[in-house]
Amino acid sequence: MPGCGFSSLILYLATKTNMWIPMKKFVIFFVVVCVAHFAVSGQETQPLLTTPDYSWFPDSIVQGNATVKALSSTELVSGNKTSAWTWSLSHDLSAYAHYQVGPLLEEALYNLSLEEMARCCEEGSSASLVLCGGSPQLNYAFWLAGAVLMPEKAARGLAAWASALEKQPRNLEADTLCPVSTDRMMWPAVAWEIYLATGDKAWLREIYPTAQRSVERDRERLYDPAMRLLRGGSSMTGSVQNDYPEWMQPAEIGQSFSLLTNAVHYQALRSLARMAGQLGEKEASDHYAGQANALRRAINQRFWMPEKGYYGQYLYGRHDLMLSSRAEALGEALCVLFDIADRSMQSLIVERLPVVSFGVPCIFPNIPGVESDYNNSIWPMIQAYWMLAGAKTGNDWSVMHSVASIYRPAALGLANPGRFVAEDGSFDRQDAGGNDIGGMSANLAVVYRLLFGMRFEPDGLQFEPFVPVGMAGERTLSGFRYRNARLDIRLTGCGDQIRRFLLDGVPQKEALLPGDLSGRHEVVIELADVRLRQHRFNFVGNRFAPTMPRARFENGMLSWTESVGADYYMIYRNGQWWTIVRGEFLGIPLPPDAEGKYQVVGQTVDKVESFASEPVTVRPSEAVEKGER
Repeated sequence: MPGCGFSSLILYLATKTNMWIPMKKFVIFFVVVCVAHFAVSGQETQPLLTTPDYSWFPDSIVQGNATVKALSSTELVSGNKTSAWTWSLSHDLSAYAHYQVGPLLEEALYNLSLEEMARCCEEGSSASLVLCGGSPQLNYAFWLAGAVLMPEKAARGLAAWASALEKQPRNLEADTLCPVSTDRMMWPAVAWEIYLATGDKAWLREIYPTAQRSVERDRERLYDPAMRLLRGGSSMTGSVQNDYPEWMQPAEIGQSFSLLTNAVHYQALRSLARMAGQLGEKEASDHYAGQANALRRAINQRFWMPEKGYYGQYLYGRHDLMLSSRAEALGEALCVLFDIADRSMQSLIVERLPVVSFGVPCIFPNIPGVESDYNNSIWPMIQAYWMLAGAKTGNDWSVMHSVASIYRPAALGLANPGRFVAEDGSFDRQDAGGNDIGGMSANLAVVYRLLFGMRFEPDGLQFEPFVPVGMAGERTLSGFRYRNARLDIRLTGCGDQIRRFLLDGVPQKEALLPGDLSGRHEVVIELADVRLRQHRFNFVGNRFAPTMPRARFENGMLSWTESVGADYYMIYRNGQWWTIVRGEFLGIPLPPDAEGKYQVVGQTVDKVESFASEPVTVRPSEAVEKGER
């Protein structure tokens, strides 16, 4: 049998010819045999990356008996034991940059994602021209790739949304669950990114006043001067309450402090400071920069967990705040990318944050017994932010795994899904219909933001490529549009150090193209092939936290229900650790002077914690009375 080439041909014929109908049983049988052969023995090259669940090869991905193969840069074929599907490019992509690289799978996934983006933004879909502001998810997605690909369209869409926000703020803000969720302020960062991509001062003058009023309005009603943080949860989940303890009411969630929310508001303030600076408003620039720096210090003081090496998810409670020790991937990544964490903290975050076989979970550990878009879930869009955080810290292993985590579901599903299950990597093929702008932006960010390392600056386009050792080679991006220039970019080698940077054959002192460049130009970037440092990488099994205990106080005893999975019970009094109890006990007597508010947290031997129970109030008279009996 000729190996994987023959297997791919059979999969291709099974979906392209009329044999499928009259010979259905035969073809299914043949496909099963060929896929099994391909998965076990048909690979002609070594895998670029292998996890316990799947392997990524230059032109294919194999997961169990499911296989996807790139037949060319415009065709993919995917199959398992019972079915087979194909994708063929059918959209005109001539208006966008053409990507070419040795491994066909990379090229095909770029073209697939670009086709999805083009359809999404050119055919009047629900995402078209409301890529910014209309929903927090779209803001995050657009920051990854939209400003790179179509900044003028994005500017028009964002300006229209901002104008509507000014006229009817309550109607638009209702969609983001404000004031319970308050992380929608990613949009000023997107507005700043659009300016960097276009250099259009008229756009900046138009959008700055609206961004200024929006940020200041949120700060006025959300900022807590005692905590020096902004209140509110994250609306990334779509169902906020499912990601907090079940006893918390919306009002209590609105009074909590989220890492993600505060990271986003920090970047909004920094964006305002930079906008003001570009417009010559130094006093306003210094004012917003000062607020941003104060918020950064508060985030590091309130959320950082030195024993874990990353930030906690949020501060929550009813009377006394406690820090949830769960990892929240997007918030952690933004703290790295936005320099909220210092350099040493950034490396620790990427090295220590738990990552499972299929990618970085939205939260870790998972919440038992809860259905949520965030829980037991991986989002390719969030994975892309995590990928860029890994690149910023030079962590080759983390970046390589992130790229594989973005490529795998898009390739096997022949479309970019918005999310998939962290436990087994599964996703609904019907839901992955090429309409999720987060998934497609993640895939495109691999090329633009990671491999070519594009960083827009006020005075030009900076290149900071990061090519993992496993993806070393030559790649070109032809016809890339930057402001008034068209660029043909050739990138060679691997690593994150540039040996030579040439513009039209002339070596340059730095890898920066001037913003006033016009016409067609050739850019050559030669990487030094310096092997990247092999940092730690916290690869773990998918995991659920212990269940939340329920506490009560009766007859002088503080007791609680079992926390399934817990080995110990941590007792907190007025928000502070009070004592620890072994797992076989479900109650302790309280002394006469034990008035206060008590909460119980289940904990495993390796310090994985449940949510804290609903607070139980013990009043002085009750404690004394029970103690005297």
